[in-house]
Amino acid sequence: TGVCVGYATTFRLLTTMAGMECDIIHDSEYSHTWNIIKLDDGEYYLVDVYSDANDGEVLHSYFNVNEEFFMNDGYYYDTERYPTADGTKYSYAQMNAVTFKSFEELAKKVAELNVDGGELYFRMDDSSTVADVLYVLESIMNRIDSTGTRYCSYDHYDTQSAEPVYRIVVEVYEYEWG
Repeated sequence: TGVCVGYATTFRLLTTMAGMECDIIHDSEYSHTWNIIKLDDGEYYLVDVYSDANDGEVLHSYFNVNEEFFMNDGYYYDTERYPTADGTKYSYAQMNAVTFKSFEELAKKVAELNVDGGELYFRMDDSSTVADVLYVLESIMNRIDSTGTRYCSYDHYDTQSAEPVYRIVVEVYEYEWG
């Protein structure tokens, strides 16, 4: 257990021991710390191990993401001080996204998540626009949130690319939200 700076320091220690280039980014305005790492593709990625440690359930929201995703998610830091983190090859979202041919396929998979919780990265293999997909995700999220023992969230990556990746997370709790 620890706070964000402990997670970031430990991550840097382990990656440095493995011969990787890794640094710590601290944003004093928001009192948060995370890492920037250079991988074998020569690109830099951002990693926030602390935010992905979710009460014992490991998430991958901030594992090998680019600067644009961080900034869109409310993270700000002195980008002039660090190399540009714009890698996508080893993004967890890109590497683990499944492809759905229809919203019905997506709905079936999310129904499975609604039982025990979890996260799902996906792409749509049809003519759906980003707005279409976000509308469907918002609808799903609103239905799941109404149960009282679940929390649902979603986001999207690389929306400017030809194949944007989306993520939906369902967290299941054994208590009612008060």
